[in-house]
Amino acid sequence: MLEAFGGRFLVRGGNISYSEGEQAEIDVVGELPDVAAAHAFISRDPYKELKPARTENATRQLMVIEGV
Repeated sequence: MLEAFGGRFLVRGGNISYSEGEQAEIDVVGELPDVAAAHAFISRDPYKELKPARTENATRQLMVIEGV
């Protein structure tokens, strides 16, 4: 799904060492071409249809960050 919007995964799981804050079971970081693409990705039906599975089975944060 991410690739369809020009994105790619930068981090998906792996060995994580937490120094502060709440620990997650899995961390995922994706990159999209720009903020508009990120908002388009999260507002489309394929992503929205999976929302119940994500919110009912995980504590999560979703952030769109414009950056490097």
